[in-house]
Amino acid sequence: MSDWRPVILGSLLEIKHGYAFPGKEITTKETNDVLVTPGNFEIGGGFKASKLKYFEGEVPEEYVLAEGDLIVTMTDLSRDGDTLGYSALVPKFDGKRLLHNQRIGLVLVKSDEVSSAFLHWLMRSREYRFYVLGSATGSTVRHTSPERIKQIELEIPSDPKEQEAIAEILSSLDEKIELNRKQNRTLEAIAQALFKRWFVEFEFPACLSAQWLKGAGKPNDSLMQYGYKSFGGLPAPQSGLFFVYVLECENGAMSIGQTRNLLKRWHEHVSGEGARYTKGNKPVRFLHWEQYESRELAVEREQWLKTGFGRKWLQREHAAGQTRQAGGAMQPSELGEIPVGWRVGKLEELIDELETGSRPKGGVGQFFEGVPSIGAESITRIGEYDYSKTKFVPKEYFEKMRRGIIKDRDVLIYKDGGQPGRFDARISMFGGGFPYETACLNEHVFRLQAKKPTYQNYLYLWLSSYPVIEELRFRGAKAAIPGINSGDIKELDFLFMDEEVLEKFDEVIEPLFSKLLQNSREMAVLGKLRDTLLPKLMSGELRVA
Repeated sequence: MSDWRPVILGSLLEIKHGYAFPGKEITTKETNDVLVTPGNFEIGGGFKASKLKYFEGEVPEEYVLAEGDLIVTMTDLSRDGDTLGYSALVPKFDGKRLLHNQRIGLVLVKSDEVSSAFLHWLMRSREYRFYVLGSATGSTVRHTSPERIKQIELEIPSDPKEQEAIAEILSSLDEKIELNRKQNRTLEAIAQALFKRWFVEFEFPACLSAQWLKGAGKPNDSLMQYGYKSFGGLPAPQSGLFFVYVLECENGAMSIGQTRNLLKRWHEHVSGEGARYTKGNKPVRFLHWEQYESRELAVEREQWLKTGFGRKWLQREHAAGQTRQAGGAMQPSELGEIPVGWRVGKLEELIDELETGSRPKGGVGQFFEGVPSIGAESITRIGEYDYSKTKFVPKEYFEKMRRGIIKDRDVLIYKDGGQPGRFDARISMFGGGFPYETACLNEHVFRLQAKKPTYQNYLYLWLSSYPVIEELRFRGAKAAIPGINSGDIKELDFLFMDEEVLEKFDEVIEPLFSKLLQNSREMAVLGKLRDTLLPKLMSGELRVA
Protein backbone atom coordinates (compact mmCIF):
# COMPACT_ATOMS: atom_id res chain seq x y z
CA MET A 1 0.00 0.00 0.00
CA SER A 2 2.49 2.62 -1.24
CA ASP A 3 -0.07 5.43 -1.02
CA TRP A 4 -1.11 4.50 2.51
CA ARG A 5 1.03 5.73 5.36
CA PRO A 6 1.37 4.98 9.08
CA VAL A 7 0.16 7.59 11.58
CA ILE A 8 0.03 7.87 15.34
CA LEU A 9 -3.54 8.75 16.31
CA GLY A 10 -2.24 11.36 18.72
CA SER A 11 -0.97 13.36 15.74
CA LEU A 12 -4.50 13.55 14.36
CA LEU A 13 -6.75 13.97 17.38
CA GLU A 14 -7.27 14.88 21.00
CA ILE A 15 -9.82 13.24 23.29
CA LYS A 16 -11.69 15.31 25.86
CA HIS A 17 -12.94 13.68 29.06
CA GLY A 18 -16.60 13.98 29.97
CA TYR A 19 -18.21 15.49 33.08
CA ALA A 20 -19.02 13.58 36.27
CA PHE A 21 -22.75 14.27 36.42
CA PRO A 22 -24.07 13.70 39.98
CA GLY A 23 -25.59 10.24 40.34
CA LYS A 24 -28.50 11.48 42.46
CA GLU A 25 -29.78 13.49 39.52
CA ILE A 26 -29.51 10.67 36.95
CA THR A 27 -32.89 9.06 36.23
CA THR A 28 -34.74 6.74 33.88
CA LYS A 29 -37.64 9.21 33.86
CA GLU A 30 -37.64 11.08 30.55
CA THR A 31 -36.34 14.66 30.58
CA ASN A 32 -34.93 16.94 27.88
CA ASP A 33 -31.36 15.92 28.76
CA VAL A 34 -30.10 12.51 27.63
CA LEU A 35 -26.99 11.26 29.44
CA VAL A 36 -24.76 9.44 26.93
CA THR A 37 -23.29 6.29 28.51
CA PRO A 38 -21.30 3.28 27.25
CA GLY A 39 -24.67 1.56 26.94
CA ASN A 40 -25.44 3.86 24.01
CA PHE A 41 -22.77 2.26 21.82
CA GLU A 42 -23.55 -0.65 19.53
CA ILE A 43 -21.23 -3.65 19.52
CA GLY A 44 -19.08 -2.88 16.51
CA GLY A 45 -19.58 0.86 16.91
CA GLY A 46 -22.33 3.32 16.18
CA PHE A 47 -24.91 5.00 18.40
CA LYS A 48 -27.63 2.95 20.12
CA ALA A 49 -30.68 4.99 21.07
CA SER A 50 -32.24 2.51 23.50
CA LYS A 51 -32.32 2.13 27.28
CA LEU A 52 -31.63 5.84 27.65
CA LYS A 53 -30.68 7.51 30.91
CA TYR A 54 -31.65 11.09 31.66
CA PHE A 55 -30.40 13.94 33.81
CA GLU A 56 -32.54 16.42 35.76
CA GLY A 57 -29.97 18.80 37.21
CA GLU A 58 -27.93 21.81 36.08
CA VAL A 59 -25.82 21.13 32.99
CA PRO A 60 -22.49 22.85 32.18
CA GLU A 61 -22.85 24.10 28.60
CA GLU A 62 -19.38 22.90 27.59
CA TYR A 63 -20.56 19.32 28.17
CA VAL A 64 -23.52 19.44 25.79
CA LEU A 65 -22.76 17.39 22.67
CA ALA A 66 -23.58 18.60 19.17
CA GLU A 67 -25.07 16.59 16.32
CA GLY A 68 -22.24 14.95 14.38
CA ASP A 69 -19.73 15.00 17.25
CA LEU A 70 -17.43 11.96 17.27
CA ILE A 71 -17.43 10.16 20.62
CA VAL A 72 -15.71 7.05 21.97
CA THR A 73 -16.52 4.80 24.92
CA MET A 74 -13.79 4.55 27.57
CA THR A 75 -15.36 1.91 29.84
CA ASP A 76 -17.12 -1.40 29.24
CA LEU A 77 -18.84 -3.58 31.82
CA SER A 78 -18.53 -6.82 29.84
CA ARG A 79 -15.63 -9.19 30.39
CA ASP A 80 -14.84 -9.22 26.67
CA GLY A 81 -14.97 -5.44 26.29
CA ASP A 82 -17.84 -5.65 23.78
CA THR A 83 -17.98 -1.90 23.06
CA LEU A 84 -14.72 -0.64 24.59
CA GLY A 85 -13.03 1.99 22.45
CA TYR A 86 -15.64 1.94 19.73
CA SER A 87 -16.74 5.23 18.21
CA ALA A 88 -20.11 6.71 17.32
CA LEU A 89 -21.43 9.91 15.78
CA VAL A 90 -23.87 11.88 17.90
CA PRO A 91 -27.31 11.69 16.23
CA LYS A 92 -30.01 14.33 16.07
CA PHE A 93 -32.49 14.11 18.94
CA ASP A 94 -35.44 16.44 18.39
CA GLY A 95 -36.04 18.53 21.50
CA LYS A 96 -33.28 16.79 23.48
CA ARG A 97 -29.74 17.67 24.57
CA LEU A 98 -27.16 14.89 24.65
CA LEU A 99 -24.74 15.21 27.56
CA HIS A 100 -21.04 14.35 27.55
CA ASN A 101 -20.71 11.93 30.46
CA GLN A 102 -17.41 11.13 32.23
CA ARG A 103 -17.01 7.63 30.75
CA ILE A 104 -17.25 8.98 27.21
CA GLY A 105 -14.47 10.69 25.24
CA LEU A 106 -15.14 13.49 22.77
CA VAL A 107 -12.80 13.16 19.78
CA LEU A 108 -11.42 16.52 18.56
CA VAL A 109 -9.72 16.41 15.16
CA LYS A 110 -6.60 18.62 15.16
CA SER A 111 -5.19 17.79 11.73
CA ASP A 112 -6.46 18.52 8.24
CA GLU A 113 -4.96 15.21 7.10
CA VAL A 114 -8.07 13.33 8.24
CA SER A 115 -11.81 13.97 8.67
CA SER A 116 -13.99 13.01 11.60
CA ALA A 117 -16.13 10.92 9.20
CA PHE A 118 -13.12 8.77 8.27
CA LEU A 119 -11.89 8.63 11.88
CA HIS A 120 -15.29 7.31 12.90
CA TRP A 121 -14.75 4.23 10.72
CA LEU A 122 -11.03 3.93 11.49
CA MET A 123 -11.99 3.66 15.17
CA ARG A 124 -14.35 0.81 14.31
CA SER A 125 -11.71 -1.18 12.42
CA ARG A 126 -10.29 -4.57 13.40
CA GLU A 127 -6.73 -3.24 13.75
CA TYR A 128 -7.82 -0.40 16.03
CA ARG A 129 -9.82 -2.79 18.23
CA PHE A 130 -6.82 -5.10 18.52
CA TYR A 131 -4.76 -2.29 20.06
CA VAL A 132 -7.59 -1.04 22.31
CA LEU A 133 -8.27 -4.44 23.86
CA GLY A 134 -4.57 -5.27 24.08
CA SER A 135 -3.87 -2.18 26.19
CA ALA A 136 -7.10 -2.23 28.25
CA THR A 137 -6.99 -2.55 32.03
CA GLY A 138 -9.39 -4.28 34.41
CA SER A 139 -10.97 -7.74 34.31
CA THR A 140 -14.64 -7.38 35.25
CA VAL A 141 -14.85 -3.78 34.03
CA ARG A 142 -12.56 -2.94 31.12
CA HIS A 143 -11.02 0.54 30.73
CA THR A 144 -9.06 2.48 28.17
CA SER A 145 -7.91 6.11 28.22
CA PRO A 146 -7.28 9.03 25.85
CA GLU A 147 -3.52 8.57 26.17
CA ARG A 148 -3.65 4.87 25.27
CA ILE A 149 -5.83 5.56 22.23
CA LYS A 150 -3.53 8.39 21.10
CA GLN A 151 -0.54 6.01 21.12
CA ILE A 152 -2.13 3.62 18.58
CA GLU A 153 -0.40 3.48 15.19
CA LEU A 154 -2.52 2.70 12.12
CA GLU A 155 -2.27 3.14 8.36
CA ILE A 156 -4.54 5.57 6.50
CA PRO A 157 -4.88 6.59 2.82
CA SER A 158 -2.69 9.58 1.95
CA ASP A 159 -5.35 10.83 -0.45
CA PRO A 160 -8.18 12.65 1.37
CA LYS A 161 -10.51 11.73 -1.50
CA GLU A 162 -10.02 8.04 -0.81
CA GLN A 163 -10.71 8.63 2.89
CA GLU A 164 -13.88 10.47 1.89
CA ALA A 165 -14.97 7.68 -0.46
CA ILE A 166 -14.42 5.00 2.21
CA ALA A 167 -16.41 6.96 4.77
CA GLU A 168 -19.20 7.65 2.27
CA ILE A 169 -19.64 3.96 1.36
CA LEU A 170 -19.76 2.78 4.97
CA SER A 171 -21.86 5.73 6.19
CA SER A 172 -24.46 5.21 3.46
CA LEU A 173 -25.02 1.66 4.73
CA ASP A 174 -25.25 2.88 8.32
CA GLU A 175 -27.69 5.61 7.32
CA LYS A 176 -29.99 3.10 5.63
CA ILE A 177 -29.84 0.87 8.70
CA GLU A 178 -30.70 3.82 10.92
CA LEU A 179 -33.52 4.88 8.60
CA ASN A 180 -35.03 1.41 8.87
CA ARG A 181 -34.57 1.44 12.63
CA LYS A 182 -36.40 4.77 12.94
CA GLN A 183 -39.17 3.55 10.67
CA ASN A 184 -39.55 0.45 12.83
CA ARG A 185 -39.94 2.55 15.96
CA THR A 186 -42.62 4.57 14.17
CA LEU A 187 -44.43 1.43 12.98
CA GLU A 188 -44.46 -0.06 16.47
CA ALA A 189 -45.58 3.26 17.98
CA ILE A 190 -48.49 3.35 15.53
CA ALA A 191 -49.43 -0.22 16.45
CA GLN A 192 -49.25 0.58 20.17
CA ALA A 193 -51.37 3.72 19.69
CA LEU A 194 -54.01 1.77 17.76
CA PHE A 195 -54.02 -0.93 20.43
CA LYS A 196 -54.57 1.69 23.12
CA ARG A 197 -57.37 3.40 21.19
CA TRP A 198 -59.19 0.15 20.39
CA PHE A 199 -58.69 -1.87 23.58
CA VAL A 200 -57.92 0.61 26.37
CA GLU A 201 -60.02 3.61 25.37
CA PHE A 202 -62.48 1.31 23.53
CA GLU A 203 -62.72 3.66 20.58
CA PHE A 204 -62.55 0.87 18.02
CA PRO A 205 -64.79 1.63 15.01
CA ALA A 206 -68.41 1.68 16.18
CA CYS A 207 -69.53 0.35 12.79
CA LEU A 208 -67.80 -2.98 13.51
CA SER A 209 -70.47 -4.03 15.99
CA ALA A 210 -72.42 -7.19 15.13
CA GLN A 211 -75.63 -5.14 14.96
CA TRP A 212 -74.15 -2.73 12.44
CA LEU A 213 -72.64 -5.42 10.21
CA LYS A 214 -75.94 -7.30 10.17
CA GLY A 215 -77.99 -4.25 9.27
CA ALA A 216 -75.64 -2.27 7.02
CA GLY A 217 -72.97 -4.68 5.86
CA LYS A 218 -69.32 -3.69 5.41
CA PRO A 219 -68.89 -0.05 6.51
CA ASN A 220 -67.50 2.73 4.36
CA ASP A 221 -63.88 3.54 5.28
CA SER A 222 -64.87 7.11 6.19
CA LEU A 223 -66.96 5.76 9.10
CA MET A 224 -64.11 3.72 10.61
CA GLN A 225 -62.81 6.76 12.48
CA TYR A 226 -65.79 6.96 14.84
CA GLY A 227 -65.18 4.98 18.00
CA TYR A 228 -67.45 2.69 19.98
CA LYS A 229 -67.25 4.49 23.31
CA SER A 230 -68.31 7.77 21.69
CA PHE A 231 -70.72 6.48 19.01
CA GLY A 232 -71.43 2.82 19.75
CA GLY A 233 -74.89 3.59 21.14
CA LEU A 234 -76.15 4.69 17.74
CA PRO A 235 -78.35 2.07 16.06
CA ALA A 236 -77.21 0.58 12.78
CA PRO A 237 -79.24 1.40 9.67
CA GLN A 238 -82.02 -1.12 9.01
CA SER A 239 -84.59 -1.50 6.28
CA GLY A 240 -87.82 0.37 7.12
CA LEU A 241 -86.36 2.43 9.97
CA PHE A 242 -85.88 6.20 10.05
CA PHE A 243 -84.17 8.32 12.71
CA VAL A 244 -84.59 11.83 14.04
CA TYR A 245 -81.41 13.33 15.53
CA VAL A 246 -80.35 16.38 17.51
CA LEU A 247 -76.72 17.59 17.36
CA GLU A 248 -75.04 20.10 19.64
CA CYS A 249 -72.84 22.48 17.62
CA GLU A 250 -69.64 24.21 18.72
CA ASN A 251 -71.55 27.50 19.22
CA GLY A 252 -73.97 25.78 21.65
CA ALA A 253 -76.90 25.71 19.22
CA MET A 254 -78.87 22.59 18.24
CA SER A 255 -79.11 21.16 14.73
CA ILE A 256 -82.12 18.89 14.13
CA GLY A 257 -82.69 16.52 11.21
CA GLN A 258 -83.78 13.05 10.09
CA THR A 259 -81.93 10.24 8.28
CA ARG A 260 -81.78 6.50 7.69
CA ASN A 261 -78.12 6.24 8.81
CA LEU A 262 -77.12 8.21 11.92
CA LEU A 263 -73.37 7.59 11.78
CA LYS A 264 -73.14 8.41 8.09
CA ARG A 265 -75.15 11.60 8.65
CA TRP A 266 -72.82 12.59 11.50
CA HIS A 267 -69.84 12.19 9.17
CA GLU A 268 -71.53 14.37 6.54
CA HIS A 269 -72.18 17.11 9.08
CA VAL A 270 -68.65 17.17 10.57
CA SER A 271 -67.19 17.05 7.04
CA GLY A 272 -69.14 20.16 6.04
CA GLU A 273 -71.40 18.26 3.66
CA GLY A 274 -74.49 17.82 5.82
CA ALA A 275 -76.20 21.24 5.90
CA ARG A 276 -75.43 24.89 5.38
CA TYR A 277 -75.74 25.61 9.11
CA THR A 278 -73.37 22.85 10.31
CA LYS A 279 -70.87 23.78 7.61
CA GLY A 280 -70.21 26.97 9.57
CA ASN A 281 -71.01 25.59 13.04
CA LYS A 282 -69.37 22.19 13.41
CA PRO A 283 -71.21 19.58 15.53
CA VAL A 284 -69.47 18.39 18.68
CA ARG A 285 -71.79 15.61 19.89
CA PHE A 286 -75.16 13.87 19.62
CA LEU A 287 -77.70 15.22 22.10
CA HIS A 288 -80.57 12.93 21.20
CA TRP A 289 -81.95 10.48 18.64
CA GLU A 290 -85.29 8.73 18.09
CA GLN A 291 -86.42 5.84 15.89
CA TYR A 292 -89.52 5.69 13.61
CA GLU A 293 -91.00 3.15 11.18
CA SER A 294 -91.77 5.61 8.37
CA ARG A 295 -90.21 8.73 6.90
CA GLU A 296 -93.51 10.61 7.35
CA LEU A 297 -93.45 10.09 11.12
CA ALA A 298 -89.75 11.04 11.29
CA VAL A 299 -90.32 14.24 9.31
CA GLU A 300 -93.32 15.14 11.48
CA ARG A 301 -91.26 14.68 14.66
CA GLU A 302 -88.35 16.64 13.19
CA GLN A 303 -90.60 19.60 12.40
CA TRP A 304 -92.07 19.64 15.93
CA LEU A 305 -88.65 19.48 17.61
CA LYS A 306 -87.63 22.54 15.62
CA THR A 307 -90.49 24.58 17.14
CA GLY A 308 -90.09 26.57 20.33
CA PHE A 309 -92.05 23.93 22.28
CA GLY A 310 -89.91 21.16 20.87
CA ARG A 311 -86.64 22.89 21.73
CA LYS A 312 -87.82 23.56 25.31
CA TRP A 313 -88.78 19.89 25.61
CA LEU A 314 -85.29 18.87 24.42
CA GLN A 315 -83.64 21.19 26.95
CA ARG A 316 -85.72 19.76 29.83
CA GLU A 317 -85.10 16.14 28.81
CA HIS A 318 -81.40 16.72 28.37
CA ALA A 319 -81.09 18.47 31.76
CA ALA A 320 -82.85 15.50 33.36
CA GLY A 321 -80.53 13.02 31.61
CA GLN A 322 -83.41 11.50 29.64
CA THR A 323 -82.15 12.01 26.09
CA ARG A 324 -80.79 9.08 24.06
CA GLN A 325 -77.15 9.81 23.28
CA ALA A 326 -74.45 8.11 21.24
CA GLY A 327 -72.02 6.34 23.56
CA GLY A 328 -71.57 2.56 23.42
CA ALA A 329 -72.92 0.40 26.25
CA MET A 330 -70.30 -0.66 28.81
CA GLN A 331 -70.24 -3.26 31.58
CA PRO A 332 -68.07 -3.75 34.69
CA SER A 333 -65.26 -6.33 34.67
CA GLU A 334 -62.07 -7.28 36.51
CA LEU A 335 -60.22 -4.83 34.23
CA GLY A 336 -62.71 -1.98 34.66
CA GLU A 337 -65.49 -1.12 32.25
CA ILE A 338 -65.47 -2.99 28.94
CA PRO A 339 -67.95 -3.08 26.02
CA VAL A 340 -71.10 -5.11 26.55
CA GLY A 341 -70.65 -8.59 25.06
CA TRP A 342 -66.90 -8.70 25.68
CA ARG A 343 -65.40 -10.64 28.57
CA VAL A 344 -62.26 -11.02 30.66
CA GLY A 345 -60.81 -14.51 30.86
CA LYS A 346 -57.41 -16.05 31.50
CA LEU A 347 -54.62 -16.17 28.94
CA GLU A 348 -54.61 -19.96 29.26
CA GLU A 349 -57.87 -20.02 27.24
CA LEU A 350 -56.11 -18.43 24.26
CA ILE A 351 -52.78 -20.26 24.22
CA ASP A 352 -52.23 -23.26 22.01
CA GLU A 353 -48.45 -23.55 22.57
CA LEU A 354 -46.43 -22.37 25.59
CA GLU A 355 -42.94 -23.80 26.05
CA THR A 356 -39.26 -23.14 26.56
CA GLY A 357 -36.30 -24.73 24.80
CA SER A 358 -33.13 -26.43 25.99
CA ARG A 359 -29.35 -26.63 25.56
CA PRO A 360 -26.88 -29.50 25.47
CA LYS A 361 -25.26 -30.54 28.74
CA GLY A 362 -22.26 -28.35 29.37
CA GLY A 363 -23.83 -25.35 27.64
CA VAL A 364 -23.23 -23.89 24.21
CA GLY A 365 -19.97 -22.02 24.75
CA GLN A 366 -17.97 -24.59 22.80
CA PHE A 367 -20.12 -24.37 19.66
CA PHE A 368 -19.40 -21.74 17.02
CA GLU A 369 -21.70 -22.98 14.29
CA GLY A 370 -24.90 -24.97 13.95
CA VAL A 371 -28.46 -23.80 14.61
CA PRO A 372 -28.89 -20.42 16.40
CA SER A 373 -30.03 -20.80 20.01
CA ILE A 374 -31.92 -17.74 21.30
CA GLY A 375 -31.41 -16.73 24.93
CA ALA A 376 -33.00 -14.23 27.28
CA GLU A 377 -30.47 -11.51 26.37
CA SER A 378 -31.98 -11.42 22.86
CA ILE A 379 -35.54 -10.70 24.02
CA THR A 380 -36.01 -6.95 23.75
CA ARG A 381 -38.83 -5.90 21.40
CA ILE A 382 -40.27 -6.79 18.00
CA GLY A 383 -37.77 -6.30 15.17
CA GLU A 384 -34.68 -6.07 17.40
CA TYR A 385 -31.92 -8.66 17.66
CA ASP A 386 -28.21 -8.44 18.51
CA TYR A 387 -26.46 -10.90 16.22
CA SER A 388 -23.20 -10.55 18.14
CA LYS A 389 -24.78 -12.43 21.06
CA THR A 390 -25.92 -15.46 19.05
CA LYS A 391 -25.08 -18.88 20.44
CA PHE A 392 -25.43 -22.20 18.61
CA VAL A 393 -26.44 -25.78 19.20
CA PRO A 394 -25.20 -28.63 16.99
CA LYS A 395 -27.52 -29.58 14.14
CA GLU A 396 -27.71 -33.12 15.51
CA TYR A 397 -28.95 -31.82 18.87
CA PHE A 398 -31.49 -29.51 17.17
CA GLU A 399 -32.96 -32.37 15.14
CA LYS A 400 -33.72 -34.25 18.37
CA MET A 401 -35.38 -31.27 20.09
CA ARG A 402 -39.09 -31.75 20.78
CA ARG A 403 -39.80 -28.28 22.13
CA GLY A 404 -38.44 -24.76 21.82
CA ILE A 405 -38.24 -24.66 18.01
CA ILE A 406 -39.18 -21.16 16.90
CA LYS A 407 -42.19 -20.77 14.60
CA ASP A 408 -43.29 -17.83 12.47
CA ARG A 409 -44.71 -14.96 14.54
CA ASP A 410 -43.85 -16.53 17.88
CA VAL A 411 -44.38 -14.18 20.81
CA LEU A 412 -41.32 -14.54 23.06
CA ILE A 413 -41.12 -13.75 26.77
CA TYR A 414 -38.01 -13.27 28.89
CA LYS A 415 -38.36 -16.02 31.50
CA ASP A 416 -35.79 -15.58 34.25
CA GLY A 417 -32.62 -13.84 35.35
CA GLY A 418 -31.56 -10.59 36.99
CA GLN A 419 -30.84 -9.32 40.47
CA PRO A 420 -32.80 -10.58 43.52
CA GLY A 421 -35.99 -8.59 44.01
CA ARG A 422 -36.02 -7.25 40.45
CA PHE A 423 -37.38 -8.80 37.27
CA ASP A 424 -37.10 -7.05 33.92
CA ALA A 425 -40.10 -8.28 31.91
CA ARG A 426 -39.42 -8.14 28.16
CA ILE A 427 -41.49 -9.23 25.16
CA SER A 428 -40.49 -9.79 21.53
CA MET A 429 -41.80 -11.32 18.33
CA PHE A 430 -39.87 -13.15 15.59
CA GLY A 431 -41.18 -13.90 12.13
CA GLY A 432 -40.83 -13.65 8.38
CA GLY A 433 -37.30 -15.05 8.50
CA PHE A 434 -36.17 -12.58 11.17
CA PRO A 435 -33.75 -13.01 12.80
CA TYR A 436 -33.21 -16.49 11.27
CA GLU A 437 -35.15 -18.83 9.04
CA THR A 438 -34.45 -21.66 11.51
CA ALA A 439 -33.66 -21.22 15.21
CA CYS A 440 -34.48 -22.57 18.65
CA LEU A 441 -34.75 -21.34 22.24
CA ASN A 442 -32.80 -22.11 25.35
CA GLU A 443 -34.50 -22.74 28.69
CA HIS A 444 -34.66 -19.04 29.64
CA VAL A 445 -37.24 -17.97 27.04
CA PHE A 446 -40.91 -18.82 26.56
CA ARG A 447 -42.53 -19.02 23.12
CA LEU A 448 -46.29 -18.54 22.71
CA GLN A 449 -48.70 -19.29 19.88
CA ALA A 450 -52.42 -18.48 20.08
CA LYS A 451 -55.11 -20.94 19.05
CA LYS A 452 -56.20 -18.55 16.29
CA PRO A 453 -53.65 -16.74 14.08
CA THR A 454 -55.68 -13.51 14.23
CA TYR A 455 -54.86 -13.27 17.93
CA GLN A 456 -51.07 -13.42 17.50
CA ASN A 457 -50.37 -9.72 16.82
CA TYR A 458 -52.93 -8.72 19.45
CA LEU A 459 -51.23 -11.11 21.91
CA TYR A 460 -47.87 -9.37 21.42
CA LEU A 461 -49.41 -5.93 21.99
CA TRP A 462 -51.43 -7.12 25.00
CA LEU A 463 -48.37 -8.63 26.69
CA SER A 464 -46.34 -5.48 25.86
CA SER A 465 -48.90 -3.16 27.43
CA TYR A 466 -47.91 -1.35 30.61
CA PRO A 467 -50.36 -3.08 33.03
CA VAL A 468 -49.31 -6.57 31.88
CA ILE A 469 -45.59 -5.73 31.97
CA GLU A 470 -46.02 -4.43 35.53
CA GLU A 471 -47.89 -7.60 36.52
CA LEU A 472 -45.10 -9.76 35.09
CA ARG A 473 -42.49 -7.69 36.90
CA PHE A 474 -44.37 -8.14 40.17
CA ARG A 475 -44.71 -11.89 39.71
CA GLY A 476 -41.11 -12.31 38.61
CA ALA A 477 -39.59 -10.27 41.43
CA LYS A 478 -41.18 -12.44 44.14
CA ALA A 479 -39.08 -15.50 43.29
CA ALA A 480 -35.76 -16.15 45.03
CA ILE A 481 -34.22 -16.31 41.56
CA PRO A 482 -36.13 -13.61 39.66
CA GLY A 483 -38.33 -15.08 36.96
CA ILE A 484 -41.74 -16.30 35.91
CA ASN A 485 -43.14 -19.76 35.19
CA SER A 486 -45.78 -21.00 32.78
CA GLY A 487 -48.44 -20.69 35.46
CA ASP A 488 -47.72 -16.97 35.84
CA ILE A 489 -48.40 -16.53 32.12
CA LYS A 490 -51.50 -18.72 31.98
CA GLU A 491 -53.08 -16.87 34.94
CA LEU A 492 -52.80 -13.42 33.35
CA ASP A 493 -56.10 -11.66 32.69
CA PHE A 494 -56.93 -11.39 29.01
CA LEU A 495 -59.59 -9.39 27.17
CA PHE A 496 -61.69 -11.35 24.68
CA MET A 497 -63.68 -9.29 22.18
CA ASP A 498 -66.02 -9.63 19.20
CA GLU A 499 -64.39 -11.63 16.40
CA GLU A 500 -65.32 -8.92 13.87
CA VAL A 501 -63.39 -6.32 15.87
CA LEU A 502 -60.36 -8.60 16.27
CA GLU A 503 -60.29 -9.49 12.58
CA LYS A 504 -60.43 -5.82 11.55
CA PHE A 505 -57.72 -4.92 14.06
CA ASP A 506 -55.46 -7.67 12.73
CA GLU A 507 -56.18 -6.48 9.20
CA VAL A 508 -54.84 -3.05 10.21
CA ILE A 509 -51.87 -4.25 12.29
CA GLU A 510 -50.59 -7.06 10.07
CA PRO A 511 -49.12 -4.78 7.35
CA LEU A 512 -47.34 -2.73 10.04
CA PHE A 513 -45.70 -5.75 11.63
CA SER A 514 -44.90 -7.33 8.26
CA LYS A 515 -43.12 -4.16 7.15
CA LEU A 516 -41.32 -3.90 10.50
CA LEU A 517 -39.95 -7.45 10.25
CA GLN A 518 -39.02 -6.90 6.60
CA ASN A 519 -37.05 -3.80 7.63
CA SER A 520 -35.28 -5.84 10.30
CA ARG A 521 -34.24 -8.50 7.80
CA GLU A 522 -32.93 -5.76 5.52
CA MET A 523 -30.96 -4.21 8.40
CA ALA A 524 -29.35 -7.59 9.07
CA VAL A 525 -28.26 -7.88 5.42
CA LEU A 526 -26.94 -4.30 5.33
CA GLY A 527 -25.12 -4.76 8.61
CA LYS A 528 -23.43 -7.91 7.37
CA LEU A 529 -22.39 -6.13 4.17
CA ARG A 530 -20.98 -3.19 6.15
CA ASP A 531 -19.07 -5.46 8.51
CA THR A 532 -17.64 -7.36 5.52
CA LEU A 533 -16.54 -4.20 3.73
CA LEU A 534 -15.12 -2.42 6.78
CA PRO A 535 -11.91 -4.52 7.25
CA LYS A 536 -11.34 -4.74 3.48
CA LEU A 537 -11.63 -0.97 3.01
CA MET A 538 -9.61 -0.13 6.11
CA SER A 539 -6.77 -2.48 5.21
CA GLY A 540 -6.55 -1.32 1.59
CA GLU A 541 -7.51 -4.78 0.31
CA LEU A 542 -10.47 -3.15 -1.42
CA ARG A 543 -9.64 0.19 -3.05
CA VAL A 544 -12.02 2.99 -3.95
CA ALA A 545 -11.35 6.14 -5.93
